[in-house]
Amino acid sequence: MAILTSFVAALLATSSLVSSYSGDLTFYGGAGKKGSCSQNHVPPGFKTVAINAPQYDDGASCGSCLEGCYNKNGQTTCFKAIVDNLCPECSYGDLDLGESGDGRFDIDWNFTECPKADLKFSTEGSNQWYGKIKVEGGGPIQSMVVNGKTTSSTPDAFWVVDDGSGKLGCGPKVTVNFLSGRTIEKCLPGSLFGGSCESGDRCSEEGRAEPPKMKENGGENNSGCSNGILHADGKTCCPKSCGECGGAKCSSLPGGALQCCGSQISINFNRSCENN
Repeated sequence: MAILTSFVAALLATSSLVSSYSGDLTFYGGAGKKGSCSQNHVPPGFKTVAINAPQYDDGASCGSCLEGCYNKNGQTTCFKAIVDNLCPECSYGDLDLGESGDGRFDIDWNFTECPKADLKFSTEGSNQWYGKIKVEGGGPIQSMVVNGKTTSSTPDAFWVVDDGSGKLGCGPKVTVNFLSGRTIEKCLPGSLFGGSCESGDRCSEEGRAEPPKMKENGGENNSGCSNGILHADGKTCCPKSCGECGGAKCSSLPGGALQCCGSQISINFNRSCENN
């Protein structure tokens, strides 16, 4: 995987269609079937494509975007596609397009950066001790860290972590490093991991459908809570002296419920987060 990761990252630095790869283009009519990548996200206007086994690289290419051109009966056709499947019988450089068609054509193609999209997080077979996480919409992933623990990737582009402490059910903090150079941090809801949190700090509120606002590339959130701690509802701020904002034990924090519980702040005060 390390070899593919390095050359895909290098190719993403340019968007020009200078032919980096050449091979055969075939068709298999598999659009919308998720493929070996277990993938749902397809950018608007993009096709889906199965890539040859050497360049699939045990799932490292899942979610990669590419653009290619081929000639059919004297007419050049170009397209953009996202990798969602494996073509086991294809040779290096070959692509198998996920739409109906006949024939075999010479193709020149290149990896390109995927268009920005809202990220979708999902889990499969996860619990408070074991997490299997997929992130779609950001392109291929270089690495993922969950609650400070390094994860490993699977051939269907999930990322796996073992947590003997059982704290995934508290809502883990996930850091995703994309091949494009983008890095995001996000708190996932504990409900994705069974929702059991016997001990440990909650990164996100239990049962919350959407976690708090995302912090990207180390930047500050844009909530206006620059002088305090943003509550998970994204609407209220607690003083920094609380240590945290909200949660089951907020009334016992320094400052008590009036300053450290989001609901009490909303009821008793009418002032900007910037003043807190």
